[in-house]
Amino acid sequence: MRKCFLFLAVVFTFFLAACSLFNSSNGNGGISLSLPDNSKRSVTSEGSLAAEGVSYYVVRLRKDGEVEQEEKASPGATVTIDGLFPGEYTVAILGVDSDGIVQVYGRSPAVEVKPRDTSTASVRLEFVDGMSLRMLLYFFDSAGEDALFDSDNSTFVITASEGGTSHSYTANDSVESGVATFWIFHADNFGTCVPRTVKNFLEPGISYKFSVKASDAGWDKTYYGSSEYVTINSENVVQVNLR
Repeated sequence: MRKCFLFLAVVFTFFLAACSLFNSSNGNGGISLSLPDNSKRSVTSEGSLAAEGVSYYVVRLRKDGEVEQEEKASPGATVTIDGLFPGEYTVAILGVDSDGIVQVYGRSPAVEVKPRDTSTASVRLEFVDGMSLRMLLYFFDSAGEDALFDSDNSTFVITASEGGTSHSYTANDSVESGVATFWIFHADNFGTCVPRTVKNFLEPGISYKFSVKASDAGWDKTYYGSSEYVTINSENVVQVNLR
């Protein structure tokens, strides 16, 4: 009799756990958005844009500033992301051309995901071909004084981090009187640049932590520094103090 009771108790506990999991999955929601067709000028429900040069889109989902999901989609497709816990999300769209260069970008306002419901995201896209990023680096010695030295060909490793993702860049440039300045990417490919690919692209309106490591064969030490910066769809200048 006791064994039968224990068996029924185990079965009942398993049944409750299964119901709990079933209800939990049913309590999730989703987000849906329509991507522009290259043959049209309309972009979702807001703005207008001639996006003929876009070959594909990257849809990036964030919650509480963290990147939750990312997927690639074709122009004109409707993307639905299911299985999301209730809460507020933002959806970013990167439009990429046939050369892999990000040409257009947009990010939605906060989208509330409700249980057992699919919310619609609306994203206004803008061209980002004029967006640039320049590094402005100042060197200091261990006492906090300006390190006024020159160098012809130093190596700089820059990492821009946010939301659990990071972008890395390497540049070789000179130092003059303790100051180094160079471009990471530029509309006209001026100076030391990298292509504005999805891997390299920094989203406007997002706060990044820029960490810099500077080294040179003729130096006794390696310099480090970091700073926070919110990027914009225009010229960006990131200043970092290196010690």
